[in-house]
Amino acid sequence: MPQSGLNFQAPITRIEWQAAGTFANAPFRQFELRFCHTSVGELTTDLNTNYGGNTPVLVYSANPLLLTGQADEWFGFDLTTRFEYNNKDNLVVEPRWNNGKVETACPAWGWGTGKNWGWVSKEYEGQSGVLFAIICRFRFTYDNPAVAPTSLGRVRALYW
Repeated sequence: MPQSGLNFQAPITRIEWQAAGTFANAPFRQFELRFCHTSVGELTTDLNTNYGGNTPVLVYSANPLLLTGQADEWFGFDLTTRFEYNNKDNLVVEPRWNNGKVETACPAWGWGTGKNWGWVSKEYEGQSGVLFAIICRFRFTYDNPAVAPTSLGRVRALYW
């Protein structure tokens, strides 16, 4: 995610995707989600290079993660570790899971980025992957301590 599309400095507390279909209890085994600040502007095929010398932070894990969604609605989860986004760097959003086979489809809307902002490896511990310019549409919820808790502006979601 480019910093220009985020444009906030606050802890990220939740992530959601927009469902492109209806599904129930879609299992993601050994699921882990990591976030990492990076100075890299476009992803490379090497995962470690994409971190830009920074260390990714595990913000959520579940085994299995079961997801349910309704077409065009948002689905996701609260992070178990808040991630302090600095509004200076780009952000690597790295979900990984270890399913031996697709048990339940979990379709999400996506969009063409025009740049290599997507990376995928078919291996759970893969360090080398394939680049692509289409990513899922997702949003973050973040806690903004500068806004009073009584304000409707306390939570802001970003759409991609």
